[in-house]
Amino acid sequence: MAQKKVVSVCAGLSRQRALQNTLLPSKKEGQLELDEVWSFVGHKKNRVWLWFVPCKRTRRKRTRRKRTRRKRTRRKRTRRKRTRRKRTRRKRTRQIIAWMPGERDIVTARDVWAKVPKDYKECLCFADGLEAYAHVIPSEQLHQHTKNQHTNHLERFNATLRGRVGRLVRKTLSFSKSYFFHITHIFLFIHQYNLECARKYQLSTQT
Repeated sequence: MAQKKVVSVCAGLSRQRALQNTLLPSKKEGQLELDEVWSFVGHKKNRVWLWFVPCKRTRRKRTRRKRTRRKRTRRKRTRRKRTRRKRTRRKRTRQIIAWMPGERDIVTARDVWAKVPKDYKECLCFADGLEAYAHVIPSEQLHQHTKNQHTNHLERFNATLRGRVGRLVRKTLSFSKSYFFHITHIFLFIHQYNLECARKYQLSTQT
């Protein structure tokens, strides 16, 4: 993508303001996940950590299958009939409400938390064992775990990000040579990703 085209897409708005325009209104049941993704520009020694803060809402509720048995007769054995209940899905969204490139330190953690909109700062936060989160996020909201059981949605987004953005896979012909294009390409992907999540969420509310 040419540099003129990138500037024309983001003209008149900062990246954070343009990202906030794609967000849905916050709700009380919203939860935030925080994690970092490793990337590089030019060569692997030039590391660029990408901080992401997605918002997850209530998960899909699955109902167990109920089995009903018929009475067996002496002459003929009837098969067991299984009745399946319909799976009800709750309305959910996994939009990226804030993100930032930087180092894995307290300074970057403060900048990421400052970019989180005010409506989302009251939500519960789940993160890994990085000490920088404890210095920034209030202890009442923060829940840190060494395992990925509470940040599985964000880990799934990281897999989607590496699958769709060739710059993050490995050092191939598509790796980033410029820091500007590296950050701009990821920003455009997140912008489109949020629009897709908003469209799916609105379709789920109509049904």
